[in-house]
Amino acid sequence: MNREYDRNPINLDLHDDLNSPGLFSGAPSIVVAVFAAGLLFALGSLSGCSQLLGGLRPDLNDEYRYEKEPTTGGRFSEASMLGDDRGRGPDSENGSRRGDGQATSGRMGGQGSWLAAGDDERLVRSRPSREEEEGEPKLAARPVLQKKYKNGNRATRADFVDDSRDDGSLWTSEGQTNYFLTKNQIKSEGDLITVLMDEEFLKDVAAELKRTMSPEERESEMDIAQERARRLAMGLPENAPTADAKGDQVANSQSAANRAPAAADDGKNVTVPSVAWAQVDLRKSMELKPNDPVMMEVLERYPNGNYKLRGLKKVRLHGQTKMVSVIAIAKNTDISADETIPAGKLYEYRIEAVR
Repeated sequence: MNREYDRNPINLDLHDDLNSPGLFSGAPSIVVAVFAAGLLFALGSLSGCSQLLGGLRPDLNDEYRYEKEPTTGGRFSEASMLGDDRGRGPDSENGSRRGDGQATSGRMGGQGSWLAAGDDERLVRSRPSREEEEGEPKLAARPVLQKKYKNGNRATRADFVDDSRDDGSLWTSEGQTNYFLTKNQIKSEGDLITVLMDEEFLKDVAAELKRTMSPEERESEMDIAQERARRLAMGLPENAPTADAKGDQVANSQSAANRAPAAADDGKNVTVPSVAWAQVDLRKSMELKPNDPVMMEVLERYPNGNYKLRGLKKVRLHGQTKMVSVIAIAKNTDISADETIPAGKLYEYRIEAVR
């Protein structure tokens, strides 16, 4: 028996389904949707990268700018012995290569080659100094000094004879090699020297910390300075008295509650001047005082007896620890027998905030 079944053909044509009205209409709508999704992903990636870079590199902010040069000082800071000026003298760019074979007197005017300028035509290769290898700051260049000889323009036997009365003596303390009956005052690399800070040195430390502050730290210091100015204008102590660190907030709240009655008793309006950033003095906030020690290490001894010193000092500022690096030039005779030297006797020093 043959039976006939009604078979409805299945419509497999998807063209009508794609062109049917809906959320997306055909292939052009799919392209637009993909493009919109890609644009949103790109915008999200750029926003995340900008926030990441802003956190890692605060100097990308246009408002976060400070001077590049560190703070310098000392009795003879004009000499720039610790500067980066290499444009003159034997240690300059041309002189340091010494490709012309000219003689130099060395750093700090010390004894150099016995040959006069132009006598030696050989090319001399210079190797990088220890400061250049370690990335340390360079000494300023010194001018070329003409050698003075006893006889003529060349060294003779008389130039190598020590005819000084006390040089090398074992019985007087003026000789450089007098170690027998007197204490040896010559320092070697690695010896420790204590520098005692004074008011001028503290001022330079405060200026260096102020130079390297972030915008948030500057805003905080401005608020503190403005509060001090307000208290001075109202006749109150500059710093609010507090019992201990835990009671700071309580004491501040109590003093704030008493401010209005104190101003009302005066019967006049107190005008508080606005404080500028140039008027902010960090010496009132630093936990440093004159005669505080700075331990420094002898890096180098120059032929004229001066020393190059380097040291680090921790500075407490509003409960945070700052680190500053100090590089200085000191004279041997200014260092006392107990290995100390006042900061006011340093020829030159450079203070730079490390972190």
